Amino acid sequence: DARVWVREFEDPNEASLTFWAAAVEHDFTQQRGYDLVSKGTVKNKKGREGAWFECAANVRGERIGYLVAIWVRGNDVHVVEFAARAEVFAARVESVRAALETVRP
Repeated sequence: DARVWVREFEDPNEASLTFWAAAVEHDFTQQRGYDLVSKGTVKNKKGREGAWFECAANVRGERIGYLVAIWVRGNDVHVVEFAARAEVFAARVESVRAALETVRP
């Protein structure tokens, strides 16, 4: 059992990718208590560079993996999230990470 969300929202301030990646990572690690596992960059289908990070946390007695990828174009922010129990996450995370290259924000 896994979940994938694809979100898009407008940022009237047109903050940079660096800002959004740091803000979301801070929210997960400092506010929600997730452990940062790894992070990097990824290009989407149009060649636009985005940022991703992977983290994990114990939620209701289960270890949960979480992958977040972010792209910014002007005032449009695009986010892909993938979450699953640790064993399901480990089995699918590489496929999800590869699929990020097909995102067309």
